[in-house]
Amino acid sequence: REVSKKNPTIREKNNCYIDGKDSNNRGDKMAMQEAASPSPPTKHTTSTMQGIFRSMGRVAGGKWSEPIASSYMVRSANYMKKKKKIESGKMLFRLVHTEIVKSRKGCISSASQTPGTWYSNHKELIPGDSFLLVLNLQLRSLATNVISYHLMDDDHHAKELKSGNPSARLLRKLLSPDTRDVWRDSRIKMIPRIIEAPFVVRMAVSSRPVIIGRKVSCKYHMSGKYAEIKCNLDSSSVAAAAIKLAHKWSTKIVCELVWLLEGQNIKELPEQLLAGIRLDRIS
Repeated sequence: REVSKKNPTIREKNNCYIDGKDSNNRGDKMAMQEAASPSPPTKHTTSTMQGIFRSMGRVAGGKWSEPIASSYMVRSANYMKKKKKIESGKMLFRLVHTEIVKSRKGCISSASQTPGTWYSNHKELIPGDSFLLVLNLQLRSLATNVISYHLMDDDHHAKELKSGNPSARLLRKLLSPDTRDVWRDSRIKMIPRIIEAPFVVRMAVSSRPVIIGRKVSCKYHMSGKYAEIKCNLDSSSVAAAAIKLAHKWSTKIVCELVWLLEGQNIKELPEQLLAGIRLDRIS
């Protein structure tokens, strides 16, 4: 989509186009004004926080929202013996925003280091004790990034990471600066799901769980209470072909992507979803 005066929902900043209706939303305007002020991040009002942290929104002519965690089957505690799966518990992180980013120079490498992204505009408003997980899907053939932001608030963050929950223990290892990327590549699992799509897309796109780091090139940025997982989806010829096909029919597609850490022994089970996103007819 070209940037033009006819489409005020696309704004240009440092050669980065951010597609969405954030700037037209009263809550986002207030949030951006707060971000530009010197006030300490502890002075958040309820209305401001509700303005920037949402469970659904509009982007690129379509909608984004969070999938229902219990609709996904994950490995149970006795999976290694009986291969039984169960409904996932609630996601460890809640979805708070999604944006589509296009750049004249190609895909951006990082949401945290690119001016004009949602994170750059709102980072001062994120509570200091919270943890932010950013999933950055790079579609290099389209010069586009699909970036979703997932938050674990301070109370939930402390409770989960200190608990004996197997998924929380795996999450601690994922976020540790001492963990090697080869481990992350072998554990981060993505489950794609096509909700609505033309028949040709349904036949071409698999809904089977996949260890994403074994299929495409992934890079990781862990800094304090910020973690960004960057996946170059075009690095796989199979994924690139699926992207090309889906792009043609994008306004007719409703899909979901959820992420979790694969439990590979009895001490790491049962599994639990980390985060997820639903994209509804994105142009």
